[in-house]
Amino acid sequence: MGKSATNGTGRSKTIIETMQSKIDALTKRNFELESQISAHSKLEDSKHPLNDAISSKTDLSAADIQKLLDISPLPMLITSSVDGNIIVANKQLCRAINLDQENIIGRNNREFYTDLNDLKSAAKMLDLTGEILQKKIKFGLKGKEKFDTILASKKITYQGQDAVLSAITNTTDQQNMYRSLQENEARYRLLVENAPEAIILFDLKERQCVDTNRSASELLGYSTPFLQQIESDNLYPELQKDDVTSRQLCRRYVRQALSGKVPTFEWQLIDRQGHQLLCEVRLVAYTLSEKKYIQCSIIEIGEKRKLEVQIQRNQRLQVLGRLAGGIAHDFNNILAIILGHTELLIDKLSGSSDSTDRLLNRILTSSERGAELTQKLLAYSRNQPLLPECVQTNAKLKEIGSILTSQVGAQVKVDLKLGDDTWDCLADPARLEGAILNLCLNARDSMPEGGKLTIETSNADLDDEYVTAQLDLVAGQYVQISISDTGEGISRENIDHVFDPFFTTEDFGQRSGMGLSMVFGFVKQSSGHVSIYSEVGHGTVARIYLPRYVPKITAASNIKSEIPIAERQTVLLVEDNPDIRLLALNLLQTMNYRVLEAKNADTALQIMQQNPRLNLLLTDYVLEGGMNGEELAKKARKISNGLPVLLMTGYTKDFISSQTKLDDSTVILQKPFRKADLSEKILEAKSLAHISFNQG
Repeated sequence: MGKSATNGTGRSKTIIETMQSKIDALTKRNFELESQISAHSKLEDSKHPLNDAISSKTDLSAADIQKLLDISPLPMLITSSVDGNIIVANKQLCRAINLDQENIIGRNNREFYTDLNDLKSAAKMLDLTGEILQKKIKFGLKGKEKFDTILASKKITYQGQDAVLSAITNTTDQQNMYRSLQENEARYRLLVENAPEAIILFDLKERQCVDTNRSASELLGYSTPFLQQIESDNLYPELQKDDVTSRQLCRRYVRQALSGKVPTFEWQLIDRQGHQLLCEVRLVAYTLSEKKYIQCSIIEIGEKRKLEVQIQRNQRLQVLGRLAGGIAHDFNNILAIILGHTELLIDKLSGSSDSTDRLLNRILTSSERGAELTQKLLAYSRNQPLLPECVQTNAKLKEIGSILTSQVGAQVKVDLKLGDDTWDCLADPARLEGAILNLCLNARDSMPEGGKLTIETSNADLDDEYVTAQLDLVAGQYVQISISDTGEGISRENIDHVFDPFFTTEDFGQRSGMGLSMVFGFVKQSSGHVSIYSEVGHGTVARIYLPRYVPKITAASNIKSEIPIAERQTVLLVEDNPDIRLLALNLLQTMNYRVLEAKNADTALQIMQQNPRLNLLLTDYVLEGGMNGEELAKKARKISNGLPVLLMTGYTKDFISSQTKLDDSTVILQKPFRKADLSEKILEAKSLAHISFNQG
């Protein structure tokens, strides 16, 4: 799997580099065209010196005037004001229309202008003002190539008679260059807009964004106009990894880019919602119109890094499992020798003296404890001997519940919530009992002052959407056993290590740290799945998924219920965990819902004030900011009476009900959930809200 992911990443990088090279080539071509157009524009805007020379030097000879016109870079001619005949034409005009001077002199200027209406308009302007500054007009002899030109004319006195001096600028090449520039710009924009990477162009002096592509807007949550108003410092945190300031690193990478290098590095960005995004950034420096620009090409690698971490974690657990299994097997051999010889000594020396009996019994007891530890190591390494059979899940849980009170103590209230028609599971009954007892004991230890322990059972269909996030789980039907507590909870830095062997948050020597490791090994060896969901200060829920027992003569049903597609309705999604929020967003959008997002209750209420006609509030129970999901729901109903509310949580409804009073129309959606679960609960929430609203 790791090889496939690496190849996919390599292909994406190759595509991105190819597109980037095309963008660089088009950018360079645009720079050249803009420079040529700029040169043409300067020439066009400049006032030609021959105009004043001819106006003031009326005593110049015809030969002198001809010389003056010939040194002009523009086609020029002098026509009679009386009849419009050409009196003088310079060399540039002759070349432009491919005629000798003898064949031009004496011709009427009407022969050279395609549109007589344009010529009449120019003549009228000349009569009124005495000059024409710029007039777009077609120029050229009939039957020959016509040119797009700009005409500049002025009344003068030539050889004692009224005349008109005209200069003609051929704009055909310029217009071709403009069209080429526009085509290049369109291709450039298409490449940039459709690039999978986010591209942002920064003005180095102003330290502001001047242009972005669609991927950048989607990544950061800002439109291009908004990004152009934001200082670049607001797009990243003050510190990057290793506590180095962002400004210090930014200056270093920009200097490298300005020196001609293309630095590529990891960088933390901040999106519009305030979430930090781990990205790979590539910088390229440009100079355009004497301004320096930095182009940032950005690829989010947070999801890729999470997958890498998950793979590494799975590999770490596998390595630890192999190590634990190897140690257990070797240690078992040693323990067998110790236990066997101890028993021989007991048989031989029993009754010889009280001190000898005590010593031998201590050796025997310690050896047995060592044997128990090796069994736990074998369980973690998935090498323990299992005898899987059909287990009546609810009956087994009732049996375990009858002995739990003595195990967890009187301060902890045990509550069994066994689902109706819960399937039988396929497992080793003795190992299943041990796993549940271990989870219950861990829950007890997290409630030193007492609390509530809830054990629940239900059926679960784990589909492809859920199992894709698990590296060793297949889709299918499972029995779910949940164990919830009201204890202290587990911190985020510890939750990824709870299944590691010998890991414990208690003082050294109090517990072996093998309880959850044994549970993990047993469930995985049983082709199941185990997960831990916890919030510090709110408690923990552990879920075991064991395969449903299906007799060989009965085939499991593969029929999937169709999920109704919603009309274009609006859902307000409130979830502080970005991964869960993204999952819910994607599921809702596939069901044709329009989704508004918020990460806390305050933001959600602001959105509701602006969008009072919502169709559903989908919110997590535990939220940032002190207001939980049910409290948010109560305030939301004041804004929009009868609003359907669906509450997401990793806990059960009974557990939440013990913490807060739920509205009768509030529906609970338990994490993790499938698309079908979400659709079903949305319909249930709408139905309950409709009944409650009508009764109210």
